[in-house]
Amino acid sequence: MPNTVEWYLSKGFDSKAAAYFASGRKRPVAVAPQDSTKILITFDNAEKRIFDMTPLIKDGTVYCVLRDENIFKRCYI
Repeated sequence: MPNTVEWYLSKGFDSKAAAYFASGRKRPVAVAPQDSTKILITFDNAEKRIFDMTPLIKDGTVYCVLRDENIFKRCYI
């Protein structure tokens, strides 16, 4: 019975969260840089979320190049 509202409710989700997750996977369709480390992600259901990449942009990671604002602004899907 996974992926139903009832299943998520049985796992302790509140009704709003259960309905959200039961509606299926959201796919990103667009991304736009916001400021030095945040991006705006638009999903296929028209939902928009801001994601802060600050914790990922560290020395020794593949994301460290994003410290350069010119590179960060070139984000795309």
